[in-house]
Amino acid sequence: MGFGEKWLKWIGFCIKTVKFSVLVNGEPVGFFGSERGLRQGDPLSPFLFILAMEGFDSMMRITLQNIWIKGFEIGDSRGEIMELTLCLKVNWGKTSLFPIKEVPNIQNLAIILWCKVEKMPTTYLGMPLGSEHKAGEIWDGILEKTEKRLARWKAQYISLGGRLILINSVLDALPTYVMSLFPIPPKVMKKLDRLRRDFLWHGGKEGKGYKLVNW
Repeated sequence: MGFGEKWLKWIGFCIKTVKFSVLVNGEPVGFFGSERGLRQGDPLSPFLFILAMEGFDSMMRITLQNIWIKGFEIGDSRGEIMELTLCLKVNWGKTSLFPIKEVPNIQNLAIILWCKVEKMPTTYLGMPLGSEHKAGEIWDGILEKTEKRLARWKAQYISLGGRLILINSVLDALPTYVMSLFPIPPKVMKKLDRLRRDFLWHGGKEGKGYKLVNW
C-alpha cells in the first residue's frame, strides 16, 4: 500500500513488544510477552484493521477488473451464503438498520435485508453512536467503570506500588478507546484525575488526606 520501511518497522515494534500482566490475590505479578495481537482496547488495533481492509478491497477490485474470479447469483439464499462464507450464523433478532436523516423506502429496504429499523442514538461495541461529541453521557460509562473498579480495589489492602501499577495499567486504559474517537471534556478529565489521585494516596481510606506529591 506504499508505506515506507521505517513506518513498517514502527508498527512491527508496537506489535512485538506488547507486555501483559495478571493479578494474583489482587497484586500484579510479572509481565509476559504476546506472540501475536495487541492489548485489548489498544487504539492501534482498529486503525490496522482499516488499513488491512482497504488493502484487501483494492486487491479484490483488481482481481474483478482482470476477471481472475467470477461472481455468482445467490437468489433468496443470501443469509445461508453469508453464514457459509463467514462461518458465522446471522442473528436476525439483533440485526438492525439505522438510517441517517431521511432515507426513502426505508421499510422496503429493511424487508429486503431481513432486519428492523431503529433510530439514533444507540450503543455499538460500547461506543455511543449518534451522540454529540461533547455530550456528557458518552463518558458516563467510563466514569461508572472506573468507580466500580476502585470500589473492588478499596476493599483490599494494596501497597502504594501496587496501586500505581493498577492506575497505569487498568484505569488509564479504560477511556483510551473512547478518546480515540471523541475529545474528552475537561470536567470529565478532572473527575478521572481526582478518582485516580485519591486512590493512589488514600487507598481504601475515607475522607480527606494529604498528597505527598503535587498532582
